[in-house]
Amino acid sequence: MSNVNDTNARSQSTTEKNLQIRRPAALGRRLHKLNGALKLEQSNREQLKSLFSSETKTISVYTSLVQNEVAFSFWGCVKTDEIRIKLLDFLNWLFNPRVYMTATSRSKNFLEGIMIVGLNKLEITMDAFESWIECFFVTLQMSAGTLVF
Repeated sequence: MSNVNDTNARSQSTTEKNLQIRRPAALGRRLHKLNGALKLEQSNREQLKSLFSSETKTISVYTSLVQNEVAFSFWGCVKTDEIRIKLLDFLNWLFNPRVYMTATSRSKNFLEGIMIVGLNKLEITMDAFESWIECFFVTLQMSAGTLVF
């Protein structure tokens, strides 16, 4: 029975590592600002931290479909202007996108955007990034959607 548990734990650990991107310098300070605006519970704060890895990985992000970049769109509701500003600031800082565009509705409660980001810097494949970005928004407890294309 213990072998099954050990195998499951290793499999879960491998899956979690596949859903991590490279931990950039000053991440703690940036997460603190984002957490302050969103007022996340402790469990969500821990989950958010777990999406980043300090280990350097060498992975090939190049495939016949994807060279070194991924384009994705996101949309969702934000409760305040402060959350919108902090979220966009965090995403721009984290991804340093080559291209991005965002828009809000008149009420400023609905936000949508598109970004083109480099995968090499993040040390993640396109398939893993798709899961990562979904997990990121779920962890923020936002009513949000994403589409990687």
